[in-house]
Amino acid sequence: MYKLAVIVLNWNGWEDTIGCLESIQKGRVKDCRIWVLDNGSNDESVKKIGAWNVDRKVHFLKSNKNLGFTGGNNFLFRKILKEKNKPKYISIINNDTIVKKDTFKRLIKVLDSNKKIGVVSPAVFNYYDVKKLSLEDNPGKFNLKKGGGEKWPNSKNLLKGGKIFFVDYTGGSCWVLRRETFEKAGLFNEKFFAYGEEIDLAIRINKCGYKFAVDPTTRMWHKVAASSKKISGFRIFYSTRNMIWLERIHASSVEFLFFLFNMVFIKFPKNIYEIMKQGKRFLCLKEYFRGIFIGLFTKRENFDSRKYWKI
Repeated sequence: MYKLAVIVLNWNGWEDTIGCLESIQKGRVKDCRIWVLDNGSNDESVKKIGAWNVDRKVHFLKSNKNLGFTGGNNFLFRKILKEKNKPKYISIINNDTIVKKDTFKRLIKVLDSNKKIGVVSPAVFNYYDVKKLSLEDNPGKFNLKKGGGEKWPNSKNLLKGGKIFFVDYTGGSCWVLRRETFEKAGLFNEKFFAYGEEIDLAIRINKCGYKFAVDPTTRMWHKVAASSKKISGFRIFYSTRNMIWLERIHASSVEFLFFLFNMVFIKFPKNIYEIMKQGKRFLCLKEYFRGIFIGLFTKRENFDSRKYWKI
């Protein structure tokens, strides 16, 4: 058994990926293996990363199609977990991030300190404003009445403090997990493809009795949505559809009614307003309504089944 496997996905972002990999390789975890999957890129990613990796020991694999964040990570998880020599810990990290030399060493130390911690994350800051916290990576609290989750109370002050604290879930830009966490809770739901998948898995992890921890003394920097622009039809569709699917899977009947009320009377007007400010507003509107329709009317067995997240 070796100490740590680090998983990185690349999709048309070889420059970010190489920067991320170089920061990981400067780390202080001796027994660490890095796995990279090119997720169906149509730029020069395979060539560029392949050339960079000539004199390095990164496990670089290629997919002929984009498997999404869920399918790409699951592909590597299954490959790693089916090997005879398995890691004690596994890390998922976005390719548009930069870690410090001691990031993984410190996060592993947190896991070693408490067997009930299933996942630990660092404090995540904005790469372009290094002293500013990354809003997309805020720790979260489950709230199925509003839609999946919400910002953890007082998280800004907690992240600026020096004590480890526990939350319901953290953003998926950097997780370090015990291998047993996946073996008990399962992998990402591949039907989600992208967006909301970390909350779905976090709910299953919590149900297995594991905690999510944040170590605010450990830092990393996120370039934020480098692979899919901040507002796009792609993002609007998947985030809308998946939030509804998440509710249909995990919410009680009462929670789902509250969610529908919130979606129709609060989120809907707000989202329409935000979409109308965009350049491609008609495309975004189309994807928004498509996400709502598919989210509400897809048969549950087509997205809620263990076969979509089993190892």
